[in-house]
Amino acid sequence: MTFGIMPAAATTPRQKAIANTELTTAIFEAFVEAVEPLIRDHLARGLRDHGAIASALNRRGIPCWGRDRWCATDIRMVLSHAGSGPDAAGATPPRG
Repeated sequence: MTFGIMPAAATTPRQKAIANTELTTAIFEAFVEAVEPLIRDHLARGLRDHGAIASALNRRGIPCWGRDRWCATDIRMVLSHAGSGPDAAGATPPRG
């Protein structure tokens, strides 16, 4: 994963917005890369209910993307962005 740095030439609002989006996407990808193994571990142990996985991550104090607490939708979001779901190709991060 590569983190871009806003080029000095990014002076227009559009250039700044593009650079900001690229940075947000890179941070989101790092988040998914960090939490996906935790979710996969629960799945490997036979825990299939996304709500139960969310509760387990909340009990462990694992932070969620843009929220105070995990919910089942967040688990699906991570799995789809990690390449295991139909929405993975070309996906953009949710606002958080």
